Order: sequence, then structure tokens, then C-alpha cells
Amino acid sequence: MSPASARRPRRVSKAVPEQVPGIPLTEPTEGVPEPLTTIDQFAECAAALRRGSGPVALDTERASGFTYSSRAYLIQIKRTGSGLFLLDPILEPEGLAR
Repeated sequence: MSPASARRPRRVSKAVPEQVPGIPLTEPTEGVPEPLTTIDQFAECAAALRRGSGPVALDTERASGFTYSSRAYLIQIKRTGSGLFLLDPILEPEGLAR
């Protein structure tokens, strides 16, 4: 190697990541659960969530555009080891506070 070539920066080629086609997720892996609507079902859900581990994923749907209310009309909760739950608190809103 000559002294001139030793001073020249080497070209490093960057690898182009392989393009992987996206897979649309149209429903949860374990299927869409039936909505829970009673105080007893909410309590069973809470017990299952306590048995799970790790972070809790939570999503709420509201109908404020139609009713001008900030109440949750559907609550989706998932935790590893617990499963996926849909809660519909409209008929028993106090059941969520227990």
C-alpha cells in the first residue's frame, strides 16, 4: 500500500435494509372478545389483569361528537398473561370504580 492510498478515506458501503411487505392487522390474534357489561364481569376482568405482567395497553372510544359527553363508551384493555378485554360501561358506569 502506498502512503497516498493509506491517507485516502475508505468507502464503506451501507447495506440497504430488505423490504418486508406489511401485513395488515384486521383483528386481534386471539379474536375480538365480547364486550363486558356487568359489574361482575368488570371485577373478573380486573382480577385477570392483576394476574398478568408488564405494562397495560389501554384505549378508549368516546361518542363526544354525537352526545357532547366525555364519558367512555368502550374501553379496550390488554396485558400480557391476562388477555384482551372490551368493557362497555354505559349500563354500569359505577362498576368501574370498584
